[in-house]
Amino acid sequence: MAQQDPAIRKVPDFWFSLPPEDWFSDKQDKYIIDNFSSYVDKARLTDELDGTWTSTPSGSLALVLLLDQFTRNIYRPGNHPEPGLSWSCDKKALKVATNAIAKGWDRKVQQEHSSQRGRGYIHRRFLYLPFMHAEDMQSQTACCALCENLALELEVEYLQKQARGEEETKEDEAFRKRMRGDVAFAERHRDCVAMHGRFPKRNEPLGRESTEAEKKFLEENPDGF
Repeated sequence: MAQQDPAIRKVPDFWFSLPPEDWFSDKQDKYIIDNFSSYVDKARLTDELDGTWTSTPSGSLALVLLLDQFTRNIYRPGNHPEPGLSWSCDKKALKVATNAIAKGWDRKVQQEHSSQRGRGYIHRRFLYLPFMHAEDMQSQTACCALCENLALELEVEYLQKQARGEEETKEDEAFRKRMRGDVAFAERHRDCVAMHGRFPKRNEPLGRESTEAEKKFLEENPDGF
C-alpha cells in the first residue's frame, strides 16, 4: 500500500486546531501562505493530488480545505495581485465534496474525528461549505438541506440526552446553537444567489460589472458573500 501523504493529516490538524473565529478571518493568512502555498498550487494547477487524496475520506476533506478554504486565505484581496483566484478552485472543491458525500464519507469523516473538538461534526460541516460557496441554486439548495440535516441530528441527540436525564455540557450547547446558526447562514447565501444569480461581493475582484440592484445590495449588506 502506498504511503499516505503526511499533508493529508497536516492540513486538517492545523485547520481544526484554530479557534473558530480564525477560520473566516485574515489572522492565519501569512502562516497558510508560508506553509501551504505549495500544496494549494498542486491542487489548483495539477491533478497530482486528485487520485491519492480523494481515495479516502480524510484525504478528500484535506483536499476540500486546500481548494475551498486555503485559497481564500492565500489570494485574499491585499495578499495577492490576482484576488480573483480566491474562487478559482470552487468548482473543483464542489466536485470533490460531492463525490465524498455520495460515498457517505461526510459521516465517515465525522466518525474518524469523533474524539476531537466538535465530535467530528465540524469536520463534516466543512465538506458542505463548497455547496455554500457555489453560485448556482442547485448547490445552494443542497447546502441548506445538508446543514439542516446536521443541525437536526444535534437537536435529536440533545432530546435523547434529556430523556435519559443527562446534562448537556456548555461546549455541546454552544456547538448545537452554532450549527443551528449555520442553517440561517446557508439560507442567506441561498437567498443572495436566488436574488442575483451570484455573490455580488466577488464582482470587483473578478472584474465583473455590478448591476444597480447589486450595488444597492452591497450598500445594505457589505459582506455580500
